[in-house]
Parts: sequence; structure tokens; C-alpha cells
Amino acid sequence: MTLDNFILQSWAIEGEFLGPTDRIEITTHVREFLKRELTELSVLRLMADVFKGRIQLRSSPGMDVRVGSHNAPPGGPNIGKQLNDLLEDSRHLTPFELYCRFETLHPFTDGNGRMGRFVWLHKMGGNVDLLFLQAFHYQALDAWDR
Repeated sequence: MTLDNFILQSWAIEGEFLGPTDRIEITTHVREFLKRELTELSVLRLMADVFKGRIQLRSSPGMDVRVGSHNAPPGGPNIGKQLNDLLEDSRHLTPFELYCRFETLHPFTDGNGRMGRFVWLHKMGGNVDLLFLQAFHYQALDAWDR
């Protein structure tokens, strides 16, 4: 699967469909992201580029979310630290572990599924040969919570 197809699939999982211009722009940003070290700054930069500043870190108290049957940690100033700690730990995690921990942290107000798949892709070294099924997202969260 090409990176372009991976991005199309990632958006389709969320019920969003990209036009050619958006797809090219997002693919360009993701290619640059894959060249950088996986850090809080690189993730925040990709979020800002891809979502054009519409989505933010859940850094204020009360910015709480529930994902399926999973309650993410409460929003507040500690979310940024937890994201940073997770990405620093990523060297010692499998792609699956990193993905599950990112998704259970759910650091952003929106776009966590897409960003989690990009973080997973980064950990996979940009290898996009796996079809990423929507069902896997919820199965992974449920399995991780157990």
C-alpha cells in the first residue's frame, strides 16, 4: 500500500474523504514527519499542519474525552507531559504498544485516531503494507484496557 492510499484509508476510517489537493498536502506533511525524530514537537507540528490549527492539545482542565468504552486521562496541563513521556519511551515500545498508549492517552481534542496511525506508521519506519481496519482501533483499545 502506498503512503497516499494509507492516508486516504486513515481519513475514510473517520468518515472523512479527502480531495486530491488535501491528499497531496497531507501526504507531503506526513512524508516530512516520517523523516524527523518522533517527539512531542514533531507530533504537534504535524497536527498543526494537517489540521490547520483546528485541533488542540487537551491541556486545559475539563477537556475530558471517552473513546468507546475507554475513559482517557483527564484533560489538563499534565497531558503535554504525558505525551512527551510517551514519545520519549517510544524507543522501547513495539508499534502496537505505542499506538495503544497514544490512543488511550487521547491527547488531542480531535484527530487522535489519524495521528495515532501516523505515530504507528513512524514507528513502523514508514512501511505501509498493513491495511489499518477501523475495527482494529477499538479492538486495540479494549485489549489494552484489559
